[in-house]
Amino acid sequence: ESMSFPVMNFCAMMNETWEESALYDLLAPTKFLFIIFQKSKDGECYFQRVKFWNIPAEDLEEVHRVWQRTVDTLREGVHIWKDASGRNRNNLPKASESRVAHVRPHGRDSTDTAPLPTGGSMTKQCFWLNNSYVAKQIGKE
Repeated sequence: ESMSFPVMNFCAMMNETWEESALYDLLAPTKFLFIIFQKSKDGECYFQRVKFWNIPAEDLEEVHRVWQRTVDTLREGVHIWKDASGRNRNNLPKASESRVAHVRPHGRDSTDTAPLPTGGSMTKQCFWLNNSYVAKQIGKE
């Protein structure tokens, strides 16, 4: 599964550097404990193992690029539109744009919004580690 982080404060992000950011402050020094379960053929989940993990420096740099693109987009103005199914879409970084991280909604529902630095508001968002990245990291021994 993709791994989410706390909801971002769009306005606060405008006044911080990468090294001062909440995301860097969480990812850079933290050693995570993954508790890994495996689903059997009969649908039951069984404990498999635990793994301590911290993000490799090169992957942290990739998250930095995603963070910077997010800040740049917030400064320039987030574009929000409805797709053919009527769902809101935006131009923040998607999972397909990075092997490590992306941005997506993290609110209760579409009415759970936060103010944007350029005016208006949008559904609360957060950074996520991509599901394929997490799977690869926990698969390593």
